[in-house]
Amino acid sequence: MAKKSMNITKKKTQVAFAEAMLKLLYEREYEKITVARLCDKAGFVRKTFYNNFASKDDVIYFALEDIFTKIEDKVDLNNMSIVTILKICFSFVIEHKDKLLLFYHRGLFRFAWKSITKNITQEHIISKIDKKSVRPEDYKYIAAHMASALISVIETWIENNFLESIEHMAKLTEYLLNKPKTIE
Repeated sequence: MAKKSMNITKKKTQVAFAEAMLKLLYEREYEKITVARLCDKAGFVRKTFYNNFASKDDVIYFALEDIFTKIEDKVDLNNMSIVTILKICFSFVIEHKDKLLLFYHRGLFRFAWKSITKNITQEHIISKIDKKSVRPEDYKYIAAHMASALISVIETWIENNFLESIEHMAKLTEYLLNKPKTIE
């Protein structure tokens, strides 16, 4: 993962690498992008890259994290319904459509799944389930299920050229995610 920092210069450097990665993805397949080429495109040396990221995968995670942070800033878990939260998520998909289409066409949606799983935290799950019906040690499995369902729905929506409305997608996804049943 990207090395988190509150340092504004470091954040700007990470953003520059993420933007360079996106530009390179328009030009070539992900597997053909080297750290050296990424550094050239971003205008930094390798040492600067490795001071900010462990690998080029981390640059993709950083770019996705930016999207998920923006979604999280708009969501109020305690006061919003699941449908409202999902409407916000699907609105962000449309807002970031070009970037997500690029990730989709380059086969990089696996990064989105991992990022969503990381961002569906215990706090998210606890706020929306009956705590008596699920063991706390099962939350990670519920998060994995939710992330997989959401990514699959988004991916299918992309394949369908975003024909369905945000409202429809939110209601459909809520239906698909439905509360976990009690496990006996």
